[in-house]
Amino acid sequence: AKHYDLLVTLEFFPPSGISNLQQAVNIVTAAGQDNGGVNFDTWHFHRSGGQLADIEAMPKGIVTNIQISDAAGEPWSDLTDETLSGRLMPGEGCIDLPGIMRALWQADCKLPLSIEVFNEAYKSLPVSDVVQTQAQGLNAFVNSLKV
Repeated sequence: AKHYDLLVTLEFFPPSGISNLQQAVNIVTAAGQDNGGVNFDTWHFHRSGGQLADIEAMPKGIVTNIQISDAAGEPWSDLTDETLSGRLMPGEGCIDLPGIMRALWQADCKLPLSIEVFNEAYKSLPVSDVVQTQAQGLNAFVNSLKV
C-alpha cells in the first residue's frame, strides 16, 4: 500500500478480534507505518465501552477516518445485527457525539467526517431519500458542534 501511496486504516468492532480503540491503536502503533491509522466509528466506540479518556490517551493524529452514527440506549442482543440495521442518526440516540468530536479534534483528528447509519427503516426507501436524509442529519449535527 505504501508503494502506491495508499492510506491503510484499521477499524475496530466490538464482537471482533480487534474489539476496541486501544487494541486498534496498539496494532497501528506496533506496525510503525506512516501510512497507517485507525478508523474511528462512533457506534463501535460506544458499544465497545469506550470513554473520552481513551481518545485523550491515544497518540495524536493516529485516527485517519471518522464514521459517525448514534445508538439506542440498550444494545441489541446481537451487535452485528444492530450495527447493520439499528444505527441512529446523530442526535437521535445516547452517544455523547459532541464530546467525542471535541476529544477527536483535540487529538488532531481534523478529518472529513462521514456518516454511517445503517437502519432497517431506510431499506425500503429510495436511495436518493436515504442520502438526502443522512446528508441533512450530518449537516445539522456538524452545524450544532462547538469544537
